[in-house]
Amino acid sequence: MKADFQQGNESFERFSSPEPLWQGDYERLEIKYIPTNYTGKIETNLSLQYCDQEKQIDSFNFNVTENTTINSTVDSRTVSSNHESSKIEIKGDTLIPQEEPSYWKTSSAQIINGTAEIEYDAPIFDRQEEITYTVIEDGEIIGSTTVGFKPEPTLKEKIIDKKLEVLTGLLTASILFNILLVLKQKGILARLQSLEYQLPDFKKQD
Repeated sequence: MKADFQQGNESFERFSSPEPLWQGDYERLEIKYIPTNYTGKIETNLSLQYCDQEKQIDSFNFNVTENTTINSTVDSRTVSSNHESSKIEIKGDTLIPQEEPSYWKTSSAQIINGTAEIEYDAPIFDRQEEITYTVIEDGEIIGSTTVGFKPEPTLKEKIIDKKLEVLTGLLTASILFNILLVLKQKGILARLQSLEYQLPDFKKQD
């Protein structure tokens, strides 16, 4: 299901999670939308998308009387991702799309035990893109989070990588020190050898 929201001079598209249905089946669909930095009337059109077709099913409007601003951010970590969905770690209860790449279809996601699986329909999937979500916890907005599509290491993995980096640095320094020591020893040996040929001849001359 698709919803078009006309918010002043701006328009936004939001989608429910895609659900495959056979003829005669039914499913409850939800679209979550939070208007930000705006008060006033919002025109809304609902439509169904199926088999490459779109059919309008309802239209209505509602008034936003309280201006909502989101000034804080919530940390999140991408665990895995592909061209259809991503698994992320984050606190809270619900993720609601705020900003997404052009032509991507995104939907809200539930956070269960600190993990959420976000879904999207991306005509051209690019791991350089990002989606920004509003984070809801206990019915309240606690901030926004920006989700990337490149898996990120855990804190433990970061610490291990840092230790390996330090050990590599120490090993490199040790190798360089040993090389310099060998070169220095070779230099001293060369000087001693040259002195042997410069010693005076104390043999008795006739």
